[in-house]
Amino acid sequence: MPTVPWDTARECPMGQHRNQPKRDEWDAWDIWDNSPRTMTVECDDAKLLRFTEAIRRGFLDMMDCTSESMCVVLCVPLVELMDMIGLSVEVRMSFVDVGNGERWNHFWIRLPDGRALDPNADQFNAALGAKFPTVYLDQPSPRIHG
Repeated sequence: MPTVPWDTARECPMGQHRNQPKRDEWDAWDIWDNSPRTMTVECDDAKLLRFTEAIRRGFLDMMDCTSESMCVVLCVPLVELMDMIGLSVEVRMSFVDVGNGERWNHFWIRLPDGRALDPNADQFNAALGAKFPTVYLDQPSPRIHG
C-alpha cells in the first residue's frame, strides 16, 4: 500500500508540520468547505448494477470473505457514495426468517422509486433454498426485505 511521507503530506496528525501552510492560507480548503458535495449523474439500472457489483467485489476481495453477514459493510458505503452523486437512497433493515426459529437481521438499500438494491441478497440462497442474484435490483422481496 503506498504511503505519503510526512514532508510531502498536506496534513500531519501530530500537529502543524514545518512545511505545511497555515490553515488560513489554504484556498483549496475554503473552496471545499463552501462547495456542494453532490453532483447529478445519469444512472440507469445497468450502470447501477455495475457500480454496486464493483463496490461489492472490491470490499469482499479486500476482506477475503463471502457476502454472508456483510450487509452493513456493503450498504453504508454504497449509500454514502450514491448520495455524493445525487441519488437519494436510504438504508433499510428487515428480519429474515431462515428456519429453525432463527431470524437474521438484514440491511439493504431502498431506491427513490421503492425498489430494493441489495448488494448481498445471495447470502440467503443456502438458508432459504433460493436463487437470489449477487446484487438484487427489483421490488422488495417479501422473503428478505420484509
